[in-house]
Amino acid sequence: MRRFGSCLAAVSVVFVSTAGVATATPTVTLKAALGGLKPRKHVFGAPATAEYQLSIRSNEYDGAPPPLERVVLGLPMGLVVNDAGFTSCSEETLRDDGPSACPKGSAIGPTGSAQAWVSFGGERVPEALDVESYNDEGHVNVLLEGHSPVLVEAVATGIYPHLKPTPELSIAVPPEETVPGAPLLSLEALSLKLGALLKHKKEIHSYFTGPAKCPASGTVTFTAALTFAAFSGHAQQTVTRSYAQTCPKE
Repeated sequence: MRRFGSCLAAVSVVFVSTAGVATATPTVTLKAALGGLKPRKHVFGAPATAEYQLSIRSNEYDGAPPPLERVVLGLPMGLVVNDAGFTSCSEETLRDDGPSACPKGSAIGPTGSAQAWVSFGGERVPEALDVESYNDEGHVNVLLEGHSPVLVEAVATGIYPHLKPTPELSIAVPPEETVPGAPLLSLEALSLKLGALLKHKKEIHSYFTGPAKCPASGTVTFTAALTFAAFSGHAQQTVTRSYAQTCPKE
């Protein structure tokens, strides 16, 4: 490895931290799932995917949620991350040339989606975005791309601060200004699925391998910590959600 820094049970916990002036807390909802990859549908000890669905409700930032600064995704304990065999697509390549310039074998998941609020003229309007994830020598680059009503090409960069016992992916979200001086892009929904298979030198490589077995609790746990930017007297806030999925049947 290179440089790394179903049936759902509705078990969810929220933690909030703030810095500075008190402000209303965005409402964050997390759903997540550990899944298998074709041709096998097994999850434990087998190629796997991790899917996160986040929704954000707030009108504090010009009628929309505050801009995100960071998203930290906690993966299930025992899940293995391995980019061996996968090629790399750099942040610079995505920003300057777009995903079509990324080499084959660099994508680490299917295209996801996001719902954003952007500035267009003097208004705030909704925009649907595509979300694509790429390996970058063990780091992760996430492209947020939209074309109407405004052009959005933002690259969020992720690292794995640690891989054991519980892998964690920390993604820095850049401020995206669609109109000079106007409010920044903000997200109200994000759907991200990570996990891919790659054939390299006659061997099959999996970016994620599921935990060896179902935990004694009968559930696998995901977390997501969202840090929202400070703005106009409103404090920076971090909201953390957890979600427990009943172990998929093998």
